Amino acid sequence: MVLPCSGVGKVYGTIARDAAYRIIEQLRPEKTLITCLPLLVVGEEDARRIVQENPCIVINGCPTGCAELAVKNSGGKIVQSVNVTSFLKENRELKPSQTAIRDLDSKGQRLAEVIAEKIAQEVDRILDLEGGS
Repeated sequence: MVLPCSGVGKVYGTIARDAAYRIIEQLRPEKTLITCLPLLVVGEEDARRIVQENPCIVINGCPTGCAELAVKNSGGKIVQSVNVTSFLKENRELKPSQTAIRDLDSKGQRLAEVIAEKIAQEVDRILDLEGGS
């Protein structure tokens, strides 16, 4: 399970969502899934079941950690929690334009790609530990 921030209107939330979709659609499409964070927040049964039944990797857009909090409050098991701003500190040259919210600029796209690649490696590690593929 990969669950991104839904920081709508904030560039780091957009990067978190972009990274998550890169993972579930391109990098590990047969091995990962996603659910809607707002549905999880309001306690929708299927969303809660998915996070309770699967190890969760959370991508927070900022240090507030709303996505992480939603998984914890729903009884999910977080195996990794990453923060877009932490990746930005390690990759300062990829600072995106703060106005590139709807359509990420090339730096924001590259930062999302870096995050997605790192998380895809974690997905592989988790699946190896669980004996799955």
